[in-house]
Amino acid sequence: MPSNYPNSIDTFTTKIDNVDTVMASHINNLQDSVIAIQQTVGAPPAMIAGRIPRAESIRGSGIVIPLTGGAIKNDFSSLTQSGWQWATGSGFVEPSSKGIWSETWLRVHSMPSNARAFFFKSAVTVKNYVGRFGLNATTNLELGVRLDNGTANTYIETRCRIFGSMGEGLTIIQAYDTGTGTETAATANLTFAVPFHCLIGFFLTGTLWTNWGFHALLGTTQIMRPTPSVSGFTWTPTRAGIVLRQATADWSIGIIDLYAEA
Repeated sequence: MPSNYPNSIDTFTTKIDNVDTVMASHINNLQDSVIAIQQTVGAPPAMIAGRIPRAESIRGSGIVIPLTGGAIKNDFSSLTQSGWQWATGSGFVEPSSKGIWSETWLRVHSMPSNARAFFFKSAVTVKNYVGRFGLNATTNLELGVRLDNGTANTYIETRCRIFGSMGEGLTIIQAYDTGTGTETAATANLTFAVPFHCLIGFFLTGTLWTNWGFHALLGTTQIMRPTPSVSGFTWTPTRAGIVLRQATADWSIGIIDLYAEA
């Protein structure tokens, strides 16, 4: 019988010695399942390039953010991603240089000084918002995930950037504004070998959308660091997506592999 994977998980009946008769179909079904897994992962496995096709969870140092059921997963195979757009006006810019790299990575670079870009889609009522990002060795560019109410100054963001002249680690930034025009931000430096890609995002707490808050998350294969929760928000998000900020114009490159909501 053909395998159901990756659309659903195959099920099997446990056989008992001296009770069940093992038929050829039993072995063939197992072979079909193994082949389906190999075809999904690829040869060599796609995780060597930094991603796992059809990933059902985002994982980091023991913490799992499930992406099954009603999860929304977005890979970037086109500059005209369905349902996505670049914010314009109110201090936002659309990066002038962008493209698709390695088939599923959105690559952005050469933003102007003091620039802020937001690639977004309509927000949905979920509690986990995570992106998988790559950064080059510059302290100028910040990449992360943003949720806002359709305006420039009511939002929450988790961003990260490389710190140190030699790229000694990453800075995680937990930021928000409640319409004042002045950002409140808490930062923490994490010293470790910066990987090719990392997970950046937040998970929401409290009652959506009457009294809620968020924890920022930065994850790699070595570490998953949540921040203390910021709470007391009462506004309703309408946009969710990827935010980029750049302090000084240079050749900084940001790469976005995967964006997910669950």
